[in-house]
Amino acid sequence: GGILMCFAGSCLELILGRFIVGLAIGASAVIVPVFISEHAPAHVRGEFVTMNTVYVTVGQLAAYIVNVVCSYVKGTWRVMLGLSIIPACIQAVGLVYIKPAHEKTSTANRAWKSVLERPVWDQVKLGVGLQMLQQLAGINTVMYFLPLILESAGIVSIQTSLKLSMIPAGCNF
Repeated sequence: GGILMCFAGSCLELILGRFIVGLAIGASAVIVPVFISEHAPAHVRGEFVTMNTVYVTVGQLAAYIVNVVCSYVKGTWRVMLGLSIIPACIQAVGLVYIKPAHEKTSTANRAWKSVLERPVWDQVKLGVGLQMLQQLAGINTVMYFLPLILESAGIVSIQTSLKLSMIPAGCNF
């Protein structure tokens, strides 16, 4: 998706690249927490979930910082979008060369059965409820479109709107 966006020759190619990147981000937002909950040992599971959130929010902040730096050069939208290739390549290398440890099937089956037990089911409902509340509050929309929101509010300079966007990104981190 990043490569397609960087070298897009038409609006349709740019939209297709954004669609691919959007699917990847959406899938990772679902898959990573599930993977952590299924594979991380109980004594470090909370740390893994916390680090996942920290990495996502620091990534958003880093994207705003990179965009501010790139915004001072005319026509650098291709560079801004193309830089998304770097973390994707690092992750791909990690996925190829780092082999995960596999649990026994009986342990995995017990874990799935435990989800239906009363205390765990209450925790699942709480987790799903918090995720729904976060999505319904619209924070992702604000984080993704804040520079445009600021521009429509009268901030003329793209650099200023990007710099102001770093404030909520920093708070989110």
